[in-house]
Amino acid sequence: MPLTTRAPGRQIPYIVELRPPEGALPKVSFALCDQVTRIDKMRVEKRTGGICSHEAMERIDAALRLVLDL
Repeated sequence: MPLTTRAPGRQIPYIVELRPPEGALPKVSFALCDQVTRIDKMRVEKRTGGICSHEAMERIDAALRLVLDL
């Protein structure tokens, strides 16, 4: 899913805030869980981020369940 550093104007349940050093991100970022897509690994030139904590992954999982109506 894409990340952005642009904060939403209000709290949205499918946008998950990630604070540094979470995922090795340099700035506060937001996971846009409503924009899940796939991308070929060959198209990714610079890898951003890293492994998130268990708590952050739980928040992302909850947002994905909401978006996918699971």
